[in-house]
Amino acid sequence: MKKSFLLMILSASVLFTAFSEARIRRQANPDFNPALPEKIPVIKIKSETGKNDFASKPVAAHVTESRKSWGEFRNDPAPYYEKCTITINDGSKSPAISNASAKVKVRGNWTTDYPKKPLRIRFDEKQSVLGINNGNQNRDWVLLAGFKDWSLTRDAVGLYIGNLISPGYTSDFKFVEVEINGKPWGLYLLAELMETGKNKINVTEPKKDYAGTDIGYFLEMDGYAWAEKNAFEINHGCKLKDINGNEVAVEKLGYTIKSQITNDSQKAFIGDYMDKVWKICYEAAYNWNFLEFDRSYNLVKSSATNPYDCISKVIDMESLISTYVITELVVDPDLYYSSFYFSVDFGPGGDKKIHFEAPWDFDSGLGNKNFCADGKGLHAAVRQWDVNHQEPFHANPWMMVFVNHDWFQKAVKNKWAEVQEIGTLDKLLELIDFVTKKYAKSIKTDQKVWKNIGDPSIVGHELCDASKACKTQQQAAERLKGWLKTRFAYLDSIWKTNKVTVSKVTNTSYKGIKFKLRNVPKNAFARKIFLNGSCLADSAQDNDQAKYITQTEYGYPFTEPGNSYKFDFIYYDKDWKEIDSVTYTAYATNGQGEFYVANRPAYTVSNNRLVLNPAPVLKIGKKDAALEDNWDEFFVVEVMKKNWDYQSWNYLGASANNFDFSGKNSFGNDVVNDKSAELMFRLSYQVNNKTYGNYHLEIFPADQSKAFKLK
Repeated sequence: MKKSFLLMILSASVLFTAFSEARIRRQANPDFNPALPEKIPVIKIKSETGKNDFASKPVAAHVTESRKSWGEFRNDPAPYYEKCTITINDGSKSPAISNASAKVKVRGNWTTDYPKKPLRIRFDEKQSVLGINNGNQNRDWVLLAGFKDWSLTRDAVGLYIGNLISPGYTSDFKFVEVEINGKPWGLYLLAELMETGKNKINVTEPKKDYAGTDIGYFLEMDGYAWAEKNAFEINHGCKLKDINGNEVAVEKLGYTIKSQITNDSQKAFIGDYMDKVWKICYEAAYNWNFLEFDRSYNLVKSSATNPYDCISKVIDMESLISTYVITELVVDPDLYYSSFYFSVDFGPGGDKKIHFEAPWDFDSGLGNKNFCADGKGLHAAVRQWDVNHQEPFHANPWMMVFVNHDWFQKAVKNKWAEVQEIGTLDKLLELIDFVTKKYAKSIKTDQKVWKNIGDPSIVGHELCDASKACKTQQQAAERLKGWLKTRFAYLDSIWKTNKVTVSKVTNTSYKGIKFKLRNVPKNAFARKIFLNGSCLADSAQDNDQAKYITQTEYGYPFTEPGNSYKFDFIYYDKDWKEIDSVTYTAYATNGQGEFYVANRPAYTVSNNRLVLNPAPVLKIGKKDAALEDNWDEFFVVEVMKKNWDYQSWNYLGASANNFDFSGKNSFGNDVVNDKSAELMFRLSYQVNNKTYGNYHLEIFPADQSKAFKLK
């Protein structure tokens, strides 16, 4: 065995073992491409009545009720389903879908008040439509109208950003022409309905009449919750400080349950859970009071000693940071009010953490209204104006509660470096140019029908002056491109850093977590890596680990899907003074780690002998590690005193069901020097492989073994 290999064994200490399968959630895909076709698809809707009223007249009932309070009375019908057949032509010789039975209705909130209305299609049977979401079949689909967005691309830009950088689910999309009963109906964006499902918001769905609360929930912070049956309120009841130090009072907010539930006990459970999660977050962030759930979901004192560790027990931190960056980037005026989504899963394999996902509804954002119209300034965690820009006293509490913490700002900068590295801005600009040029004929057809671009008489009161000044879709598209360039430059000016940053490398063939670091100090003498607070590896320039000090990529295959892992990278000078550090939370989504302990053996220490029953079984994928020819792998037992003084270690080969503490180690030395000491052991599995390098998979940490004495 080589000396460097032994040093790696002694210096590496890894924390976790995978014992159960978690639900797999979609992860950010920096290589996402909407794959827009050169020839735009056409969706032909033929209604049973032959009339178009179902798509032109309805207005959401709660919008009609709101107008009545202003003295405006109209007899618009509420949205209703019309029986239809759907044919979709995608440019091929035969239709992609031909005369499929479906129902269609108007959908949305205030967008239903516009002449060109968004629509919802519900097929009688599940359909794969235009390859969206990898061709997965769904019954429900959405057609977004983009009526007040004269560029006709803001919703696509927002969904593109979400797919590129957000963990969890973001809808795929395609541009389409729509015809209703043979009449051109304009250019729409086809997207997926926000709902649960294996290929969407992947949480546990209850079976029919199942009454238990151990299911998955998909939620929306929703200003229209008062109009929904399955909704609840959280009395946030607090004052928050925004990033500028201004106070914002946040009281009751409504939340709608978007997933299927079967009874009121489930509604009561998730309402109570979310209320308590908010208390955990606020108390940790503002009062340094750390709480957590017991098994009955009562709040008890937490073992956490800082806000990050406390909050990360109930919130998936990568999704929190990603959502903050997205909301700051797109500047959505509705952020304090609606279309802000969460999921949490209490079912088998669920992690019982809040996941922020499913970004949605961007036609008012990206500088279209009087919110950050010049592309500068902060928005997501700043005291906000209401959507009509009249009252500057609003906030999204989830985006604001942590914003003044250093760990939060460091994580935001790390995420921003990742956003910039994958060329996000260039991809968005290319999308806008593609639609403007390739779909120019469809845009022209849209304007023959609706004639709204350049006419502020309908929605002009909602638009900022720069948007209102546009006379054509091309001008509006150039306006949006200019805004995006300014916005990226502004955020870069406040989030770009010369400090060490780290981001996750997405590699679908790698079933674990990979990192890439930037700005590694050139004068670093040593570095340490901590995982969830325990040292994973260290090195200094006076040993043969020196090459790892300036290493910029790290891979960790031994992760559990569905779990979050906090990594700390710390760099030191020759006097062991800290030069720089970076903290990063990674969310493991790619499935079981490449190698993992497949069972959890019990252990006893008796008559100076460690006995494991059953012996631990290490697996690589679906094969036992022992069957792999290219793996140099063996168990290691490290022995130390209870005060952590190191005693010895022993190489056990590929078997580890027993070990004699009173004997000699693999090098002929006594395992224990101090026979009177209280001892502990650490059992780990050392793996050496050309592809994955050296890893030290910990099975029993020393601080989890019972203290014992030799007889």
